[in-house]
Amino acid sequence: MPPAAGSAGQVRSGIAIVRQVRIVDEIWSDAWETTSRTSGQFVGPRFKMVELEFTPEGAREPVHVLDRIDVNSVPGLGAGSVVAIEYSDPEAVRIVGATRNYTRQLITYLLMFVYGTGALVTFIFVPLRRAIRQRARASTVLRILTDPEAALKRMTQASQWSQLPEDDPQRRALEAAINRLRSARSSGEKKK
Repeated sequence: MPPAAGSAGQVRSGIAIVRQVRIVDEIWSDAWETTSRTSGQFVGPRFKMVELEFTPEGAREPVHVLDRIDVNSVPGLGAGSVVAIEYSDPEAVRIVGATRNYTRQLITYLLMFVYGTGALVTFIFVPLRRAIRQRARASTVLRILTDPEAALKRMTQASQWSQLPEDDPQRRALEAAINRLRSARSSGEKKK
């Protein structure tokens, strides 16, 4: 049989038995899960979820409700404890004397997490990525490998050097450098 409904806005007092207490340290998970596997997001500000059993005024059977309170707001709270409660609706029960600052702390934590991650990406990772790209562009080897225009420019320069007269000092220096590279490469291959 459903409990008798009180008039809206009228606060009633009563006594409830604590059936279960759980410290919540993650959100978006099963609140009463008993396995060690976590499926939610860890949160810094923890709170207690308290299952209460009481019989509302005018009801014949007890009801079970949940209240969420700050971790240390009610000392000695545990299964089987008896606590004073207030309610205007049998489903909206509050433990008398308990504080409920966890929602503000949770919102602050989530905002700091979200905006902190955004600031980290914006002020650390983006400039770091930009610096690495600039370093890569400044490197001749990486520029040749990644920039087709630079590779074409080098090929054009090489073809221009091959058109130089045989007695030109630039051509002799280039051929000497190529011969040194070939001999170094062939001596490296012989060692293997």
